[in-house]
Amino acid sequence: MSNPDLATIDRRAFLGSLGLSMLAAPLADWVEHLKACGVALRDGPVKRNGAEGPIDSIYLDDPDQNSIEVSTYRALSSR
Repeated sequence: MSNPDLATIDRRAFLGSLGLSMLAAPLADWVEHLKACGVALRDGPVKRNGAEGPIDSIYLDDPDQNSIEVSTYRALSSR
């Protein structure tokens, strides 16, 4: 491998090894839709700090136990 920093990275995927975060609004619609589909939330809605200000987030796991975060900036959710 030409880059020694990459030599120590384990390239094997395993259950729960990935995470996905996305911004979407309105968050309440996501909660309602996921509930209607029988998808359990792992956590949330919770208040967090995003890169550009306060966010509200929900967390769930996909069938491979990867973490999914769906968030909205509070300023967007109040529109």
